[in-house]
Amino acid sequence: MEIKELFGKTITKVYAVFGMEQGWLDTADCFVELDNSILIGLPFFYDNEVWIRKLPENAEQLFEKSNGTMVINRKITDFVWYENDDHGGYFLLDDGTLITETRMSPSGTGQAGLNFYSSLQELTSDKGADIKKLSELQHDG
Repeated sequence: MEIKELFGKTITKVYAVFGMEQGWLDTADCFVELDNSILIGLPFFYDNEVWIRKLPENAEQLFEKSNGTMVINRKITDFVWYENDDHGGYFLLDDGTLITETRMSPSGTGQAGLNFYSSLQELTSDKGADIKKLSELQHDG
């Protein structure tokens, strides 16, 4: 399954497995459930195949209905990335919010896990304007 096949699918649940490496790095591995049926990992780059996942027993559900309105029941509308960003890409949601995953960060910073940007403007203000959108990518043939 290609990433563009996720466009229009609804995020129904989000999970993460949290840990620690080397005593000072927080780790997180996120899982996104789409349309109550498929569980995926967050893609790193636009040409990667969708990573179909199995939920580990120690995964924690990140949102309940009352606090998940930023993500839960939102549709994926695009995938965006920066060419030279090792941290991976971002799903653009139908309300303009973007989500990404930070797999490792210094302990106590709260950055490991699912991260949000409220808009493309906030993202480009933070990381630069040279963003790429999968929906605008030209394919030959």
